[in-house]
Amino acid sequence: MIQLPFRDRVEAGQLLAAELVKHKLRDAVVLALPRGGVPVGFEVAKTLHAPLDVVVVRKRGVRWHPVLAMGAIAGASFDLLDWDLIAKLGISRQEIDAAIRSERAEVQRRENLYRDGRPARVDCVVVSSQHSEKVSQPELREGIAEQVIRAVIPPHMLDSRTKFHINPTGQFITGGPMGDAGLTGRKIIVDTYGGYSRHGGGAFSGKDPTKVDRSACYMARHIAKNLVAAGLARKVEVQIAYAIGVAEPVSVMADTFGTGVLPDEKLTSVIRDNFSLTPKGIMDTLNLRRPIYRATAAYGHFGRREPGFTWEQTEKVDALRQAAGLQPTEVAARR
Repeated sequence: MIQLPFRDRVEAGQLLAAELVKHKLRDAVVLALPRGGVPVGFEVAKTLHAPLDVVVVRKRGVRWHPVLAMGAIAGASFDLLDWDLIAKLGISRQEIDAAIRSERAEVQRRENLYRDGRPARVDCVVVSSQHSEKVSQPELREGIAEQVIRAVIPPHMLDSRTKFHINPTGQFITGGPMGDAGLTGRKIIVDTYGGYSRHGGGAFSGKDPTKVDRSACYMARHIAKNLVAAGLARKVEVQIAYAIGVAEPVSVMADTFGTGVLPDEKLTSVIRDNFSLTPKGIMDTLNLRRPIYRATAAYGHFGRREPGFTWEQTEKVDALRQAAGLQPTEVAARR
């Protein structure tokens, strides 16, 4: 039997910390691999007065042979693939992407579990700022990045993968009432859920369906209704966030308040796989380029059964159940 120089992982962390103290490290960040690395990292971080974070790594198994690894993933975007093995086994790109989505959702779940819900990094920052016509776009972006974003967000939460969308549509010279006057002052809480649900703040009325303030809220309603109708959750709140000029959402999140049959992170992957969330995709899915909006001027936009309220339809039920691997008996049990 090998005799280890420490009794357990706690003592191992204390011994390692004692050695690291000698190096007088500055601005150190301790990264630990769950599960065994966490107690070691905790002792090191405590001694060095340094922030502690986790790096969750997941093997990507082959579908018909889960023990056989075709690669690994870590964090939000790191992928390592064994392309020689993939070529020999004839694994399709579709199968690879499906494995990535599944394992990435599990990575996210474990990271949230170890971090106890605390934010660990910033994935994307969106800032749109009105400016003088004398200020160039490079000057503006550099100024906002350094004087606003980096001045506010702790350095350890920004990394090489953090995306900055600063005035992504270009110049923003005309603003205020001159740029946005119109019928956008309707009370959005009255138009939607009456205070029961959180809302992003953008009014519906006066905006055509190319504006995600309106159309993406319709799609979020459509997604939530389908998820509940499919039996994937008893209740769910869907959040979609966009940057102006960027078609794909910068964030998609589902919160089932503990009622989901899948972890919320996996449910978010199901949403992305089964719904088109670009402005064009939303308009095509819900057929929004029609004169249907007069009826929304009274009695709210949601919970309506009249023709034209396509976001109230639940035609995705079967596809969602299949994507979640949910059997009819499981659906019945949750009713």
